[in-house]
Amino acid sequence: MPAARTALDYAETALLEHLIFGTLTDDDPTTNVAAALLNATKRCPCCNNSVGWASLTVANRIVAALDKDLPGHRHHLAVSFEHADRNHNTGLHLDRVDGAFAANAEDTVRFLLALAAAVCQDDGGLTVRSAQVDAADQVRGWSIGGGFAVPLSRAEIFNAYCTDAATGEPIPPEPDTEYCDAFNLR
Repeated sequence: MPAARTALDYAETALLEHLIFGTLTDDDPTTNVAAALLNATKRCPCCNNSVGWASLTVANRIVAALDKDLPGHRHHLAVSFEHADRNHNTGLHLDRVDGAFAANAEDTVRFLLALAAAVCQDDGGLTVRSAQVDAADQVRGWSIGGGFAVPLSRAEIFNAYCTDAATGEPIPPEPDTEYCDAFNLR
C-alpha cells in the first residue's frame, strides 16, 4: 500500500499545475507578486537551473523541516518579503493529523510561493506560532537570507514581536506567549 499523501504532496502538485497552467485563481497581491518574481528569474550561470525553481525547492525543504521538527499539533506560519518598497506577507495553518501535518492545498501553494519569493529575494522572515495544550503559545522566527532560514534567538523574536513596526517604540508582549530560540531547519 502506498504511503498516504500529505497536504504538502497535494500542494506540490497544485503548485506545479499553477506554474505550468496558471490554474491558481487568486487576486491576492502577495501571491501574484511572488509568482511574478519567481517566473521572472534567470538561470543560474553555474548549473543552468531556474533560480525561481531552486527557490521553490528551498521553500519546500524549509516547510518539510518544520513538518519534521515542530513540537505540538497546531501551528500558524507567517512569511514576509519586500518587493518594490512594499512588504508582502501570507500565512498558513498547519494541524498535525495522524502524525503528519495537514493544511489547505491552495493556502500551502500561496505560502510556498511567498516563501520561495523571500528565498529568491534573499530577504524575508518566517515566524511560527505553536499552540500548546495547557501552556503558553510558543513563537519562533527565522530570517531568510543566503538561501537559508537563519534561526533567530529568543531575544531577537521577542524584539520583533514587541516593537511597533511603524514607530520603533516598544509594545507589551502578548499574553500567554513564550518567545523561543528557533532551531536549524536542515
